[in-house]
Amino acid sequence: MTLLIVRPTNRQETDLDYCRRTGIPALPFAPLQIEPIDEQGQQLPRHLSDAAAVFWVSPTAVECAMPYICPHDYPHLIHIAVGKGTAAALLQAGITRITSPDSGNDSEAVLQLPVWESLPQTAKIVIIRGENGRNWLAEQLNRRGFQTVFAEIYRRVPHHPDWTLFQAAHPKYAWITSTELAEQLFKQSPPAFTQTLQSLLYFTHHPRIRETLYRLGAKQVELCSGIESLAAFLKAHP
Repeated sequence: MTLLIVRPTNRQETDLDYCRRTGIPALPFAPLQIEPIDEQGQQLPRHLSDAAAVFWVSPTAVECAMPYICPHDYPHLIHIAVGKGTAAALLQAGITRITSPDSGNDSEAVLQLPVWESLPQTAKIVIIRGENGRNWLAEQLNRRGFQTVFAEIYRRVPHHPDWTLFQAAHPKYAWITSTELAEQLFKQSPPAFTQTLQSLLYFTHHPRIRETLYRLGAKQVELCSGIESLAAFLKAHP
C-alpha cells in the first residue's frame, strides 16, 4: 500500500515527514532534481531594483533565489505567489508583502488577482522560475502593457531513482506535482515496470498534470489540493 512521492529531490522531505506522522508508508522516488543556475541568480538584484512586482512560480524558485538577495533590500516590491505553498515559502524567507490566489495554483488563477489593477500599466514584472517554464502569464501581462522579465534561476535535470526499491515497495499510489515529473517517470521506467506504473492510483493538484498522466497510460488519477487532502482520501478509502 506504499505511496510514491514523485517530486524533485529538494521537495520530498516535507511530504515524507507528513506521511511518517500520519502513518502512510511512502517511498521517495524523484525522476528530477533541481540545479541552481548561478549566473542567473547573480542577476537577480539588478532585475529587482527597478521592478514593481515579482511573480514566484514555486517554492523551489524561492529556495533558489534567497542565496542571492536580501528581501529587506526591496521594500517596494509586491510579491505574487502562484499558490499557498509558494506563499508559505516566501513567509519563511521573511517576505510579508504577498498576494496569492484564494483558490487555484496556476498562472490562470494569478491573472485574476486584483493586484494587476493597482500597478502602473507599464510596470516591470520579474517572473522568477526555472528554465523553459510556461510563457502564458508573461504573454497576457505584455498584452496589458506590462514589461515582463524572466529570471530563470534553476533547471530541472534527470535524476535516476532506484527501480529495485520500486519493485520491493509494491506501490499502489503516487503523489506527483508536475507534468515534467510525470513524463520523466514514464520515460525512465524500465519496460518491465511500465504496466505497473499505469495501474497506480495517481494524486495530483492540477488538471494539466492529470491529462499528461492519462496520455502516458495511467488509468486512475484523482485531483487533490495537497498531501493533507491526499492523506484524508486514503484514510477514507483504505
